[in-house]
Amino acid sequence: MLLTRVLFSGCAIACLLTPMFAEPAPIILSGKVLMKDGTPPTKTVSIEKTCSDSLTGTPGPLTNKKGEYVWRMMIDVLDTQQCRLQVNSADYTSTQVNISGLNGHTTTTVSLDTIILSFKVSDPYQITTEDGAVPGKSRGAWKTALANSRRDMSAAETQMQQVVTDSPKFAPGWHALGVLQRLQGKDAEARKSLEQAVAADPKFVAAYVILAQIAIKQEEWGAAAKASDDAIAQDKKVMYPEEYLHLSVAKYHLKDMAGAEAAVKEALTAKNQGKVPRAEYVLGRIMVAKGDVAGGREHMAKYLQMEPDATDRSEIQTFMQTLDKPGANEPALEVVP
Repeated sequence: MLLTRVLFSGCAIACLLTPMFAEPAPIILSGKVLMKDGTPPTKTVSIEKTCSDSLTGTPGPLTNKKGEYVWRMMIDVLDTQQCRLQVNSADYTSTQVNISGLNGHTTTTVSLDTIILSFKVSDPYQITTEDGAVPGKSRGAWKTALANSRRDMSAAETQMQQVVTDSPKFAPGWHALGVLQRLQGKDAEARKSLEQAVAADPKFVAAYVILAQIAIKQEEWGAAAKASDDAIAQDKKVMYPEEYLHLSVAKYHLKDMAGAEAAVKEALTAKNQGKVPRAEYVLGRIMVAKGDVAGGREHMAKYLQMEPDATDRSEIQTFMQTLDKPGANEPALEVVP
């Protein structure tokens, strides 16, 4: 009887406590959404919750003019899925804030880390194409190459070589091969592959953009200018606004200051504003070369504000302090991968 009573008592306690803590509890989450320079986005954006057990996100509140948001939601402490908040926007990419493990039974309000936004631009290194667009005889090698690309790039390169061997006029295959080679530091091989891509399809803008990067890294300014001009001519929707930066850098080194200024200002027009922060620095350098030291310093400072994590931040800061001194050490106009 005693054992029975003890078991019954334990069950009673568990049965009383479990429902209380198993039920979702309300919690209030608050946070901010800011650009890299610390300013709120110029328009309201929507917060979204994404969880590991779902392929789609749950829409949440909009930010106010200060970039602030408040989200009242229900939290289930027994839910083991991983959840995060981010911004859902066609114009921006955002960092994520982890909200896993919150307990609405013990905490009623939580102040979250700031979500940081960057303007969304197309990535010339992205390898994508619909399966139906891949020639049938190359489809198997293509799928294998993409599957290997994240864990064994060398194997992926070998498979992509097979793709272009079987389908030599398949431009996306040559582009993909060039990307895989470039990511392994094989710039000479990547250049040849990307040249094959644009030979097969002169409108393949992403290939021109990477060709310009390679030429800039190798300080082949004429080749960089040509690749950038070709990219601009084909990129009617300006999917890759960085092409104007590449062109400006090339023309600067070719001593064409008027052309360099016109190109970099195109990168800073309203439709591209904020998408190419480095353009502010390059414009500053152009102004210094024209004798406007104060104006040049202002644009460089704006760049550092927009890109607080710039890899050459300290070099630029030192250069800004010595602009009016002869022999100042000039940082690179553009840091290319």
